[in-house]
Amino acid sequence: MNWTIVEAGPGDAETLTDVSIRSYEDAFGEPFYMERAAALRRWERYMRGEHHPRNAKDPRIVYAAMAGGEMAGFIAGHLTERFGRGWLVWDDFLEIIPGGGPGEG
Repeated sequence: MNWTIVEAGPGDAETLTDVSIRSYEDAFGEPFYMERAAALRRWERYMRGEHHPRNAKDPRIVYAAMAGGEMAGFIAGHLTERFGRGWLVWDDFLEIIPGGGPGEG
């Protein structure tokens, strides 16, 4: 499978939400900890720079791993005053190809 890394934007909030929910539920075997609508609002606000996790500063960046035209995972982060550097906030990936994910050599 060919993997492509792209920068995600505000228009990707729905897909980021769905990947977050599925990744959490697959990993923990339990329902996601918030309703989908609330998670979507959080992503939309984060991507527009309106949701500020503790001590967050601009810029925010989200890189998505694409496989076969579908988002298979992402990492997201921002600068922070909390530790004086950048902060990786999310790293969610789907297990779509066991043993063949983007981290495989």
